Amino acid sequence: MNKTASILTKAAYVIALLILCYLFLHCIHYTFTFDLWDYHSNHVHEGPDSRLKSAIVIAVTPVVFFFLGKLLFRKAAFMREKNERVLFLSLFVSFVVFAICFAWVAILKVAPWYDQETVYHIAQNFNEKDYFKDVTQWLYLKQYPQEFGLVFIEAILLKIWNSFFFLQFLNALFVSLAVFFSCRVCYELTADPGASLAALVLTSVCFPLYYYVTYVYGDIFNIFAILFVTWLSIRWLKTENRKFIIIAIVMSIIMVPAKENSLIFLIALAIVFAVFALKKKKALLLIPAVLMLVLPILASKGTRAYYEHAAGQKIDNEIPSINWIVMGMRGTLEEGNGVGFFDGYVYWDWNLLHQDKEATKQKAYSDLNSFLETYKNDPGYAYRFYRYKALEQWAEPTFACIYMTSPLIDENRENMDMLYKEETTLKMQWFMNILQTIVYFFSLVFFAVSIYKEKESYGLIIAVTFIGGFLFSLLWEAGGRYVFPYFVFLIPAAANGIGMTLNKCNQLYLRYGAKYDD
Repeated sequence: MNKTASILTKAAYVIALLILCYLFLHCIHYTFTFDLWDYHSNHVHEGPDSRLKSAIVIAVTPVVFFFLGKLLFRKAAFMREKNERVLFLSLFVSFVVFAICFAWVAILKVAPWYDQETVYHIAQNFNEKDYFKDVTQWLYLKQYPQEFGLVFIEAILLKIWNSFFFLQFLNALFVSLAVFFSCRVCYELTADPGASLAALVLTSVCFPLYYYVTYVYGDIFNIFAILFVTWLSIRWLKTENRKFIIIAIVMSIIMVPAKENSLIFLIALAIVFAVFALKKKKALLLIPAVLMLVLPILASKGTRAYYEHAAGQKIDNEIPSINWIVMGMRGTLEEGNGVGFFDGYVYWDWNLLHQDKEATKQKAYSDLNSFLETYKNDPGYAYRFYRYKALEQWAEPTFACIYMTSPLIDENRENMDMLYKEETTLKMQWFMNILQTIVYFFSLVFFAVSIYKEKESYGLIIAVTFIGGFLFSLLWEAGGRYVFPYFVFLIPAAANGIGMTLNKCNQLYLRYGAKYDD
């Protein structure tokens, strides 16, 4: 391997390892929870977690997957047969997951609300060519210019079936595909069928995926797209078959308009392509890296330009991006108050300054400098603030899925009570706390081993994306929904960490245990 590429690869794994160590060590001591029935505030409570429970979970997990592997691979003498069984099982489980999600949507009958509802109605009005039907919707696009692409995509989809149920049923499909491609990404990393089985199980029992199936704001598609493009990219790096990278580029063009923060993943992917270009000494590998950044950005800008052209009016003086970063620095460290969450700051000065973009930007930079001065004078406060901000997102096991999807419970009490009643949600929190411990610890194992196994560097995509997602969670508005895609993306790494643990145990048994068996 090229020396520079080797250093960059190890550096990325080490940084990802350090971040995961920090999160894991905190997660076994503390857990964060929302007020289950408070839909209008970000009340996040920090509470103790059980280290004994975490230790038992970590010890038992490889044992569970050892016996699952024994059961699935019984009488399978060759690796090819094992892989075929995992592939068949992944297709079957993905179909079952789709059926569950489809039933979830059909039974709950949850209409979009707040931002989802606004984007949905703007898309409908776009199809009707009534761009000024609701002035508040036009104002919304000035406040959230990053949603032009989602409006454009939803408008196209609603021409097929003009109902929010169609968007939710598509989410059901995307969840099932996310489960399938999580398994396939895991296999591409190490070709370990046992690890692929672990990825399939861990992803399919990740309950926030099911809760977010009714949330039509591009998030579920983003999770599927990240996993799918990762699989395509690894296949291309291995085989150099152009069809894989062409499909990946097309997907990237859809990803950014649908969810603009997917640029974090695409930037990470471009970095990995650059490292492989150094490793293989092939500058041509940089071409897809450039295309997968430039074309999606142009597509995102193009959707806005098309909307403005169709409406016959340019949308200017929107809220500057810096306002969202400054809002992420707001909040107090009092018990029960989340920090960095949405609090309306982005609107205040913008409205007071008569929606003047430049004046609003100057005021935001002034506020930014004030916060930086506070951090400079009291570094301890800065650490406590960002520690809390990180953990309220990464150590909250439901990733805000209850908080974000439950406001309409009173309107659909009969159908929703079975999934949102306190007893059910507390059990889901308990289970996801266990899953979170498993994913963080065994991802840590995977990154630690990968530092020394330079040939198996495809996991670099996960490591760099995770680093980018963690930094984004510190800089931007806080929200478990924003970090959830990166948690799901860690599952293939965690599954391989479980596989590596089992393989190491098997090696130790063959070296030492066999003597006692004789």
